[in-house]
Amino acid sequence: FYRGQELPAVNMQYRHYVRWENQYRQSPDFSTQREYWVKQLGTLETPLELPLDFPRPDAADFSGRTFNARIGETTTAGLKTLARENRASLNMLLLAIYNVLLCKISGKISDQDDICVGIPANVRGYDGLDQSLGMFTNTLVIRSRPEPGLTFPDFLNHVKITCLEALSNQEYPYEELAKELGNAGDGFAGMSRNPLFDVVFVYENGN
Repeated sequence: FYRGQELPAVNMQYRHYVRWENQYRQSPDFSTQREYWVKQLGTLETPLELPLDFPRPDAADFSGRTFNARIGETTTAGLKTLARENRASLNMLLLAIYNVLLCKISGKISDQDDICVGIPANVRGYDGLDQSLGMFTNTLVIRSRPEPGLTFPDFLNHVKITCLEALSNQEYPYEELAKELGNAGDGFAGMSRNPLFDVVFVYENGN
């Protein structure tokens, strides 16, 4: 089943991670990360407004459709070159492009240059968890400002710095932020929106 290879022994279980997380919540670093996120997201007022096909329901039911598109090899090679020239990862570059797209789409109904996007982050920071089974994922809220007049390389650098700062504070649970800041601004109130962000960007490395 494993091509004749023996799997390495797993010394750490999910319960070890839970115990570590409970201890971490009492640490100064946990408070420092909370301060970062409150400063980063505490001034949110208006959620992202995108054109809708139907009126927004009173409570989100997550119904919808899937649209698939494929990026060709030539475009992919160009994206990799652009990322390398700007000393950014392909993930950061695509996130920046995604933000510009959201800004363009939202501009049809409102002038928004303050956009929040949720991204998943691996939080296996505790030593020995690399081979352990379990959901070691947190959601980070990346807030960007594709302001008019800003060149794309400058905006990409802004997204890159924001991502690096967020990853440096990735252990603070999104659930705690949602409880504390989820209704920041009247636009986030109610059951029809997700706390702090309404769109998600997921980059999966096929390699």
